[in-house]
Amino acid sequence: MFEALQLPFAEAIISNTTDGIVICDMRLPDAPIIFSNPAFSMMTGYSQEEVLGWNCNFLQNGDNEQPNKALIRAAIRKREPICTLMRNYRRDGSLFWNELRLYPLSDAEGGEHFYASTQRDVTQAVLNEEMLRSGREELEQRVLERTAELVQANALLHQEVAERRRAESALVDTRAILTIAQGMAHLGSWSFDIASKEMRCSDEIFMICGELPQSVVPTMAMAHHYVHPDDRQQSEAEFARCLRERCDYKYEKRILRQDGTVRHIRAWNRTMLDAAGKPVRLIGSWLDITEHREAEQVLRLTQESLRKLGAHQEHIKENERKRIAREIHDELGALLTGIKAYQAVAMDQVSRSGNPPVESLLEANRLADEAIATVRRVITDLRPSVLDELGIWSAIEWVAERITLRAGLLLNLQIDEQIIDNDLDAERSIALFRIVQEALTNVQRHAQASQVSLQIRRVGNALHIDIRDNGIGVSAEQVHQQESWGLLGMRERIGHFGGSLHISGKPGAGTEVSVLMPLSGVTHAA
Repeated sequence: MFEALQLPFAEAIISNTTDGIVICDMRLPDAPIIFSNPAFSMMTGYSQEEVLGWNCNFLQNGDNEQPNKALIRAAIRKREPICTLMRNYRRDGSLFWNELRLYPLSDAEGGEHFYASTQRDVTQAVLNEEMLRSGREELEQRVLERTAELVQANALLHQEVAERRRAESALVDTRAILTIAQGMAHLGSWSFDIASKEMRCSDEIFMICGELPQSVVPTMAMAHHYVHPDDRQQSEAEFARCLRERCDYKYEKRILRQDGTVRHIRAWNRTMLDAAGKPVRLIGSWLDITEHREAEQVLRLTQESLRKLGAHQEHIKENERKRIAREIHDELGALLTGIKAYQAVAMDQVSRSGNPPVESLLEANRLADEAIATVRRVITDLRPSVLDELGIWSAIEWVAERITLRAGLLLNLQIDEQIIDNDLDAERSIALFRIVQEALTNVQRHAQASQVSLQIRRVGNALHIDIRDNGIGVSAEQVHQQESWGLLGMRERIGHFGGSLHISGKPGAGTEVSVLMPLSGVTHAA
């Protein structure tokens, strides 16, 4: 009986899997597409009818310089399966990374005249790997030693990715499309006959539960038993609702194996009706997403380690700026002041003698004045003394007026009276000062604005900082540019305190930078 149900199972799985599936006829010129599933259309933007008769190369959109194409051609010549990564393009021209698997299929006579391919959009995984790679390179440039925790997190992430790929490769089986689809996607299917209470499960369902395939007779009670106790009530309620309302449903739950390990799955159920509209059978699938959840956790830990390191580096830089500014003031400043004093004496002596000052003496006096002004500017840029002497609010007022005056901008500065008499701790003060300084510097450099407003007010137990300009604005792509180190630094500074930074605007309508900084709470210690 289960063999008779394999075709409906295959059709349901192929129609509902998130992976695109395509079959090509290798007997015809250019190996045209003769079948594609809905997931392929959702992934690429091309309809199922539209792609019939096309060669799969249309997905490359002219991007033919891809070394993996040679591997694909070699595998097709040898009638071998292959798994590789390709750059593909959707109908709208957007790029996505495609994890492509090809399998030769045999017809009734045993001839391998067809090829099945599965497509999986792994763009986010590629971007995550690229982000991790960039993070590691930056980390290696900024520090000489990595912490043991970061090394362990990176090693764990690579290990999980390698294990997932090995597991997927081990599931390749060309004997049937159903087995291929389920093994490739960690997708198990099941069927429950309402009248007889008989339940059938594919091998992958047993594997997800940590059991040998077909080692026990499956029942609905057993299926509910494997659901994690914390998820069991909701799972049973959703199952009953699906049966009662005769509807599909999708949800995520956890499976608790006999050995205590937990697997995360995405479940799908459907009620099958007879000709009279009466429910006769339930079918469904379980998709194991455990590795995806664990990879997300490792990525979060890695990002947290990078954030802590960034905060530590900022602390070191601020202390170094302060030290250098003090040494320049005490050493070089004193020397220049002495030179200026001697020049004044020399000028006075020349004046008393009744002779006109020597041109070189006048030039030396002018250069000394320029040197003193330059030293003062460098000291101010390194560590404004107003921040240490008068506090954060006077420092913000000073830097705002300094930048806007230099840029010829009209400044509207408002600081809430509720906070102006209360200073911040040193760590929050320097972070807030640098965020405001960076935001106003961006307005000066890029906004092409004529006026800017800076408002700081208290909202509950947090500070809300709002910076707006009337310049050329920004697009969504500019806001999320990975290469925008200034914006990245601002986000890292505020993220250290559990705060947030939001940038909004439209081309031609100005830009708004909104910052929320908690006034208390646990910070991410460096």
